[in-house]
Amino acid sequence: MNKMKRYEVAGLRFDFSPNGNPLAGVLGTAIEDAGPYVAEVNLTKPRNRKDYAGDAHKVCGMDAGRVARVERAMRAHTGGGTAGERSSRRRR
Repeated sequence: MNKMKRYEVAGLRFDFSPNGNPLAGVLGTAIEDAGPYVAEVNLTKPRNRKDYAGDAHKVCGMDAGRVARVERAMRAHTGGGTAGERSSRRRR
């Protein structure tokens, strides 16, 4: 069973519950002046992170850029594979 992990970065609180993969699962984000936003996310996929941040902005009014930056930091903290992301950018 995967346990929820809590992160707090730059005034944003993230609750992350992995679902068998340490970088994919349910992510909840909350800030003082906006309600929580909860959705499935795969932190290794840039498009998935971008969609999550954009949806958090649309639904709760959160700053999408701020959410995306913190998600990247959280992914790095949890051992996300940035090398694979860099190599896929080179292939485009």
